[in-house]
Amino acid sequence: MGPESSGADPGPICYARGGKNPGVTDADLLLGYLDEKYFLGGEMQLDKEGARRGVQEKIADPLGVPFIQAVWGIHDLINETMAAAAKTHIAEKGGNPKVATVIAFGGAGPVHAYGLARKLGSPELLVPPNAGVGSALGFFTAPRAFDPPSQS
Repeated sequence: MGPESSGADPGPICYARGGKNPGVTDADLLLGYLDEKYFLGGEMQLDKEGARRGVQEKIADPLGVPFIQAVWGIHDLINETMAAAAKTHIAEKGGNPKVATVIAFGGAGPVHAYGLARKLGSPELLVPPNAGVGSALGFFTAPRAFDPPSQS
C-alpha cells in the first residue's frame, strides 16, 4: 500500500521476513481470506499476530479508529485503487464497466473481485475454477515474445 510497496522481499508483516508496514496481504489474512497455516500449499505459515500488531500500531492507533475499521480500510483502499485503474483502461478502450463482466484471476484476484465489481458497477462477476493460478497459466501458454524498448 502507499507509494512504497513492501514487495515480495521483505514482504508484508505476516511473512515474518522483516516487513515493517502492514499491507494488503496482512489485511487479507486478518479478514480470513487467507489460511495462516496453509499458505503456499502449507509451505509457509503466516504470522497473524504480527499482522494484527502492525495494523493496530501503524494504522488503527495513529488514526484513532477501531482495529476492524483499519483492516477493512486497507481492503477497501486496494479495491478502490484497482477500480480507478480499471475505469481508466476501460475508458481508453471506449468501454463501459456497467455492462462488463469482471473475471477474477491471479493469486488474490478472487479475494478482491467482488469489491472491484461493485465499485465498477459491473453487473456480473465470473470466478473460474482455479482462478488463483490464472496468471501463471497465461504465462506458460502465451507464445514466446520479446518486445525491445523503443529508441525514441
